[in-house]
Amino acid sequence: MVILITDVGYTGCFFIVDLGRGTDECSMHLKNWLRPALACLPFWFRFLQCLRRYFDMRMYRDLLNAGKYMLSIGLVIFATLHSALEPQDDWGPFRVIWIINAVAATLSAFLWDVLLVT
Repeated sequence: MVILITDVGYTGCFFIVDLGRGTDECSMHLKNWLRPALACLPFWFRFLQCLRRYFDMRMYRDLLNAGKYMLSIGLVIFATLHSALEPQDDWGPFRVIWIINAVAATLSAFLWDVLLVT
């Protein structure tokens, strides 16, 4: 879903901004902020679904699943902040948080798929 939504976002931006002007403004905006914002949408929708299931059924595994999706959203956010605000060779705070979040998101998704899915 992430690739589909970001491609639809780029197509919409192209038809609204770039068509007939001969510019490539969508690539700049899409790369910096629009693509990451659109990439968070599927994770956000699943996060809200998990919260809704928790409030309906009161099963704690739905909160764990919501946490998994929140880690994925954090991963996209910190990857965007790192690439937009820090030089590529610099080990700033966004790179460190991004790497820690990447490990946590990967482990949580792996453990969810291997141990908790029934």
